[in-house]
Amino acid sequence: MGPTGDGGGDGAGLVVIIVLAAAAVVSLLVAFGYYCYIRNKVSKHLNKLKRNNEALEKARSAVEEEEEVGPTVVTERGVQVFGFKLLHSATGGFAKVNVVGNGSFGSVYRGVLPEGRKVAVKLMDRAGKQGDEEFKMESLYDTSTGFLVEV
Repeated sequence: MGPTGDGGGDGAGLVVIIVLAAAAVVSLLVAFGYYCYIRNKVSKHLNKLKRNNEALEKARSAVEEEEEVGPTVVTERGVQVFGFKLLHSATGGFAKVNVVGNGSFGSVYRGVLPEGRKVAVKLMDRAGKQGDEEFKMESLYDTSTGFLVEV
């Protein structure tokens, strides 16, 4: 137990084991904290998407009920929602001459509503590279401008 090495290494080995164990515990706590943070963030995002989807479904059902009457204002979101028939006629039947741009979800058409207001309408291309969820996400994020029409 002196400098000759008769058991002097036992104390150093114990210190190394304690330091490694403490580092492992700290690492696990950090990983668990990060997991909780990400889980909370994803949960909030999913709840927001669910609320937005419910608002869009409510607007869609209101449009179906009042398709012939004209535009329906969705007071919850402050966005006007128009029926497909109205947009179809406003864009000249989604005529190629009215295409103002193309994207990964489909084409954007220029049109004029019956009261004379000019609009741009994005029509999702079913054969496009992106899916319904991506199109909805883009629509949900763009509604903050107040100029988006969702069908």
